[in-house]
Amino acid sequence: MFDKGSNVSEHAESVRNGGGNRAIADTPVPEYVAQFIDAKESTKAIEASTISSYRNSLKHIEGAFAGTALKDLQPKDGERWVADLVSEGLSSSMVCKAYRLLKMVLNDAVAVGAIDKNPLTLVKPPKRVNKKEGINSLDIDERTALLSKMDALELSPVLVAAYIALYTGMRRGEICGLQWRDLDTDNRVIWVRRAIGLGKGGAYIKQPKTDKRRDVALPATLIEVLSRWRDAQRQSYAADLATLRSDSFMLGDAIGFYQPDRLTKEWASLAKLLGVRGAAGRMASFHDLRHTWATMFLASGGDVKTAASNLGHANAAMTLNIYAST
Repeated sequence: MFDKGSNVSEHAESVRNGGGNRAIADTPVPEYVAQFIDAKESTKAIEASTISSYRNSLKHIEGAFAGTALKDLQPKDGERWVADLVSEGLSSSMVCKAYRLLKMVLNDAVAVGAIDKNPLTLVKPPKRVNKKEGINSLDIDERTALLSKMDALELSPVLVAAYIALYTGMRRGEICGLQWRDLDTDNRVIWVRRAIGLGKGGAYIKQPKTDKRRDVALPATLIEVLSRWRDAQRQSYAADLATLRSDSFMLGDAIGFYQPDRLTKEWASLAKLLGVRGAAGRMASFHDLRHTWATMFLASGGDVKTAASNLGHANAAMTLNIYAST
């Protein structure tokens, strides 16, 4: 968050320079938070998608503390703020995100000497409530039925993405980031080298989650699907007077990559059309296809380390924590 070897963070320096003789402690809380976010964005120290999330959380800070200076913020104000957000119907996840952002920024204010202690230290965030309890993966019969319906359809970006998710467990952004050079049919693997993220300025290319490139094993069925899709893409590119290259995106077109939010919307429409519901009884989201791969792989005797590698988890413990009860 800040350089421990320096007396002030880059954020506090920007507030000080822009505030004339006004002490940092007199800065209104929302303004200090906004300056903090701006500083992080300008130094590119944080992913654009994270910056976008911070700005969304800032909206929940602005209304509550518009007239409150840093030095005047008290624990009781934080408690009231959290209670108000909950009473407004915000999810526990949204409230916790806003809480974590404000607490982090106030820690920054403590570090630069603007305030003596963080008033949110004594405030507890709401307990995380999962409104969609249970992993909504497909069971073997539902998966078989879905694949049968998919096989009867003409290949399209959303359909190919669904095949990849069901057969590999890859994330949405990683699938959108795949290029044809990432496919190694000789060794029957696909390399996850990049992902498509969503930020304030739109979609962008980034490193995979946990910043680790990895290879994922491919079954023969998926290789056959990808082979047919590549032939279809070659024809589509040729019709647009373009050439499919090794660095062309698998799901994209001659202009660029296929956007993750578009994938989510198109899958939602397709899932509704096909009547795809998971074990929890909800309509299956695209992320539920990833869950489906993981639960079926582990249920069939697959080892946890391989599952963690395919999923791109930091370690096997994370995989066990998510799927141990499924």
